[in-house]
Amino acid sequence: MKERRKKTVLLITNLYPSLRHPEYGVFVKNTEEMLKKNGCRVIHAAVKKRKGRILKLLSYVKCYAYALLTGLLFHVDVIYAHYISHTIFPVQVIKKNRRNVIAVGNAHGEDICQDGTRYEKNYEKAVQALKLLDYMIVPSSYYKAYLCQNYRYPEKQIFIFPSGGVNEQCFFPQDRYICRKKIGFCSDKIYIGFVSRLVEGKGWDTFLNAAALFLQRPDVERNQYQFVIVGEGPDLQNVKKKQSELHLEKNVQLFPFMTQKKLGIYFNALDIFCFPTRRKSESLGLVGLEAMRCGTLTLISDASEGPLSYAKDGINTTLFSGNNPQNLAEKLAEIQGWSEEAKEQMRQQAILTGKEYGSVRMGKKLERIFAEIEGQYKEQ
Repeated sequence: MKERRKKTVLLITNLYPSLRHPEYGVFVKNTEEMLKKNGCRVIHAAVKKRKGRILKLLSYVKCYAYALLTGLLFHVDVIYAHYISHTIFPVQVIKKNRRNVIAVGNAHGEDICQDGTRYEKNYEKAVQALKLLDYMIVPSSYYKAYLCQNYRYPEKQIFIFPSGGVNEQCFFPQDRYICRKKIGFCSDKIYIGFVSRLVEGKGWDTFLNAAALFLQRPDVERNQYQFVIVGEGPDLQNVKKKQSELHLEKNVQLFPFMTQKKLGIYFNALDIFCFPTRRKSESLGLVGLEAMRCGTLTLISDASEGPLSYAKDGINTTLFSGNNPQNLAEKLAEIQGWSEEAKEQMRQQAILTGKEYGSVRMGKKLERIFAEIEGQYKEQ
């Protein structure tokens, strides 16, 4: 019996992990692995993180050249482009010369939804890219609605897939005190954490201001609490400056980005995880789901639509008013007064939410999406 030919997917992305930056675009890598498990042959043309304009430019040239050579000289069934505003050029050239190739885009973050003038140029690129793309994949129902309303993209050609889902080999409940020993935390303190790229709107300022307000409360023993920030980015020096201004050098620890495996240990070592984003471009907020899957209590901002697709106040998380440090400090104080039974009940609901987005389940969903895309395309 003749063996069925594997479907070939050309994955083009401007975010992809490397040995030096294993956290960079790891959700794209996870999606690639899902496609392979689903029986696809995947060839990736990727931009890896580089410092300096020249090295960054060379990385884009290498990515585009490899994508074009692969797409024009070899058989490809599907082009799967992550960050459509940054991959438009090779997609445009390949589609012009290979009209039977299905072009699928996957939008994230500021790709189609811009925060401030810095990302305005992405809008025009996205408009052009959407004219070429046969189908779109987005991380949440919020982003699907945004794409329909702001770009008039056909709803039936949009599929929801939450950015690779939660890697359950890394994010699952573990013994807190063993995790604290591994990561260097004290066993007798209460740890409150934050994980994000350090850029405007992600809420690091809200987190620090809330920490200062919380520690000033008369009912709080300052030395009992430790706040932790994990992240890197253009605002790192501003974070350090703010930390100094608020006299939080002893109460706030700073860590660089971690691998997913270590991040799972970190979440399990925390008592509370804070997600204070206020960006309209927060398309999902996978980090909140990863913390939930570990059974960590979470505090999530109500100022960003993406996380609200899974965050249910009083059930699997506690919501607070975004960009309101006072409210965040009050919510932190409230949680300290909860019974262990109430905390455990919310932890269990959080774990169930995280499981709904588990990578095995999401891998099957991705398989169904690609099957439906192929079916729709053949009917045209």
